[in-house]
Amino acid sequence: MGIREKQSSCETELMTIAQASEAIRDGSCSPAELVSKCLARIDTLQPQINAFMTVTDATVTDADAIREARFAESDIREGRWRGPLHGIPIGINDFYDTAGVPTTAAYEPFKRRITKTDAVAVQRVGPPLGAQIVGKPQAHGTVLTVAQRYLQATVGAVLHAPT
Repeated sequence: MGIREKQSSCETELMTIAQASEAIRDGSCSPAELVSKCLARIDTLQPQINAFMTVTDATVTDADAIREARFAESDIREGRWRGPLHGIPIGINDFYDTAGVPTTAAYEPFKRRITKTDAVAVQRVGPPLGAQIVGKPQAHGTVLTVAQRYLQATVGAVLHAPT
């Protein structure tokens, strides 16, 4: 192993986000390797736990996901570090619109809904922070019910005008 080469430390099964971020920043783990391992782990576990509505490699090609991770790697190597999520694979809850990726919000009529723009929250996490979106974990069907209860608790129940 040469002086500039480092042994990979992308042991994703036991790695925290903070550890992955440090390994990416110090060059001992590449974002492309981390994304590849993350996608492989999702492929292995998805049939058993069904955690994802969509995995981005099923929507875009593996090559696209890896290419984006390599762009992150290049940015980091050239000193354009965007922060602790730069190069980290993340899932965006299926409740948030993600351009080019189905967003169902666990609602049957939305099962083929694909938007052209990202939700504001996605816009703030993806490109600005350099996070690598690998999929859309499922939004439980009660998400809307919880949101409705929160709104009722904070602003009161909706009052209907007498007829």
